[in-house]
Amino acid sequence: MIFIGMFAIFVMGQIFSFLMEGQSGIATTELSAAISAEERFLPIDSASGFLSADTRVFIGDEEIEYFAIQTSASSTCTSAPCLDTQTTGRGFNDTDAKAHPSGAKVMNVTSGLINQAIGFRVGNTDSILGKFAFPFLAGWALIKFVAAAVMWDYQIFDGNGGYFKYFFYAISFGLIIAALRLLRSGGSFPP
Repeated sequence: MIFIGMFAIFVMGQIFSFLMEGQSGIATTELSAAISAEERFLPIDSASGFLSADTRVFIGDEEIEYFAIQTSASSTCTSAPCLDTQTTGRGFNDTDAKAHPSGAKVMNVTSGLINQAIGFRVGNTDSILGKFAFPFLAGWALIKFVAAAVMWDYQIFDGNGGYFKYFFYAISFGLIIAALRLLRSGGSFPP
C-alpha cells in the first residue's frame, strides 16, 4: 500500500510540475534565417505555442534560454518574431553554442523532455535511422528520463523555486524506498 500511495503522489506531483511549466503541448518551428554561435536574436517562423518569456528551447543539441519574444521587426530583429536570448542564453546547461542553418528545427521545452525520454530528436522520427535507433536507445533513455523525473528537473524549480524541490525530493525518496520494499518482497505488497 505504501508503494501505491507514494506512486500516486509522485505521479500527481509530476503532472502538477508539468502544468506549472505553463504549457502542456509540443511546439516546434524553424529558424527563418541562419544564425551564428554568437547571435542574440533568433529569427523563427512562428512563436505559436511558445511561452512569451523566460524559458528554454532546443535547436539541435544546443539548449537555449530566451528572455522574451520580439514580435516586431527592428534593427536587431530584422525578421520577426525573434527569440531574445540576451547575452547569457546561448549554450544553456553546459551545451555548446553553435551556428545553425535556416530551417533548423526549434523545439520548446516539452519537445526537449520528450527527446530526452526517447533518446533521440522528435524531428528525426521520419528518418529510417530514427525508427531503428529507438529500440536500442530505449533502455538507456528510460534510465535518464526516470533520473530527471526523480530529481524534479523542471524549470519552475530554478532560482527561488528551488526550495520546493526539497519537498518533492521527500516524495521521490518515499517512492524509491517503497519500490525497493516491493522488489525485496518478491513483487507482492508487504503488509
